[in-house]
Amino acid sequence: MFLRSIILITVVILPAVIIDSCEFCASISSPFCRLLGETPVAELTDSSSSTVILSPDTLVVYHGSACAKSNKSGTEDVIRIDGIKELPAFATNATVFLNGWKLQYLNEDHHVAGMGAAIRNIRLEETPGRVLALKWEATGILSDKNFDDSYTMCYNYTIVAWADKTVSLVVDQDDGSCSETDPLTANFFSGDNSNSTTALSSYRSFLFNPGFVSSPTVAILPRGFGYVWSGDCDEDHHLLQVAYSLGHSAPFVNHQKYNKGLSNFDLSFPLNTGIADSGFVSWNTNVIFKDNDGRRDYMFGEMVSGLGGADVSIIDPPYTILPHEDNCDGATGHTKPEDYVVKNIPFKYAIPILTGWELGYVCDDEHITKAGIRIDSWNYGIDPSTGKGTLTYKLSSDFSDKNDDNPDFRTHNVAILGIKPLKPAVISNKSSADLIPIIPKGTPSNSFCRMDAAGNILFVTIKNQGNKDAGPSMTTVMFGSQRVNVNTPPVKAGETTELQFRFPGNCFDPDCEFTIIADFEKQVDESEGEMNNNVTGVCKPVIL
Repeated sequence: MFLRSIILITVVILPAVIIDSCEFCASISSPFCRLLGETPVAELTDSSSSTVILSPDTLVVYHGSACAKSNKSGTEDVIRIDGIKELPAFATNATVFLNGWKLQYLNEDHHVAGMGAAIRNIRLEETPGRVLALKWEATGILSDKNFDDSYTMCYNYTIVAWADKTVSLVVDQDDGSCSETDPLTANFFSGDNSNSTTALSSYRSFLFNPGFVSSPTVAILPRGFGYVWSGDCDEDHHLLQVAYSLGHSAPFVNHQKYNKGLSNFDLSFPLNTGIADSGFVSWNTNVIFKDNDGRRDYMFGEMVSGLGGADVSIIDPPYTILPHEDNCDGATGHTKPEDYVVKNIPFKYAIPILTGWELGYVCDDEHITKAGIRIDSWNYGIDPSTGKGTLTYKLSSDFSDKNDDNPDFRTHNVAILGIKPLKPAVISNKSSADLIPIIPKGTPSNSFCRMDAAGNILFVTIKNQGNKDAGPSMTTVMFGSQRVNVNTPPVKAGETTELQFRFPGNCFDPDCEFTIIADFEKQVDESEGEMNNNVTGVCKPVIL
């Protein structure tokens, strides 16, 4: 009983509270509005963060992860991890979203009554050193009906920070109110799957922000999810399948009920009336939570942010989830980490968003020891020869009991958040230089990381791919927030020059991420070539 109360609070990303079990059973919605206290902050057991994209004075993107555990005698805690990222001086706004999760019992395996992970309370604050920082809280839970088994939570996140003067973005990342009388401002919803014939649930929801008016696209960024069985008051089960799909969004709402906050919210438009481009954005979310039975009653909650503005685009591939029935014919093995590549992306900056996933056992429902799916790492670069971008990412997942002998499966969907469209390639007779960083032919690793044997020097090759000689310029490498400049000699059309940059002493932590910027001070007239001056890379330390 206590467990289900806690999980339902986590579903809508409110602070965990202890509520009276009889009161809970009498009113399934009451736990959402019982704001009785915060979950204690857990001690980190692991964390990491790296810079993936850095465009000075414009935009920076970080990808990271953090883990913590609850290991108490008696009732466990909802895990809460506080996050903070100090931003570079040019950044005036930022957001963070959920890009993966992992939940694991620390001892043996168990039934599941509920599970969830989320990011909440996102805000910008100045540190004592007067540096602007993005702060947030992450919560997670995994439990059977007793909520007395220790467990760990890990989550993966992506941060986007930008300069408002150079990038047109509008973010809506409030949590909203738990008041059923004012669900309009809630960035979460809670719904249930009851009186249904399938384990597949479909929910409609929306955000409203006047800043979204005239945005060509509003990207919906996942921030949290939660599942809990909602049949009897004390209920837990094996799991066969858990799935989530955040559907394509549109700047449109019409006369129908939406899942918003704790209620089915009616916008009260005139009958058969819809409204476009008015600050609203709507979408469908589909989910599955099931064991071997065809279906059981359950509740689901979701929290999101919205990102609009003139510079936002989204590529959202079609993705479908369907209830799975156990079938052991020929099933073997487990899912493994895999690398994925998306080519020909038409954006200056592109960011992967894990908007859909499906995890399950192939043969039969079982206890759970660990479950989760995440983008472990990713990279984005623009090919100077084509003018288009390539996104690579590594995906891994878990779904197993203590014996790890039941084959599992997964599917996933990654949408691509695009910021600033690339200009199409132009064939021009105009004579101009075009300086770009390149990977010289024959480089063994096909990487921008080229070091000396001691690992102290980064070699950078700059090519003039234009049809006019380039005069002197400045090439810059950003090692995190540290800038290293090297004067670059004149480069004739079609030729290259080799430069050397010394790694800062504290760059390797454990790897060293960097951004190479040709003609940093815009000394060379590159005409159409100014969009391809930046590339990113990462080096691992040399072990002597």
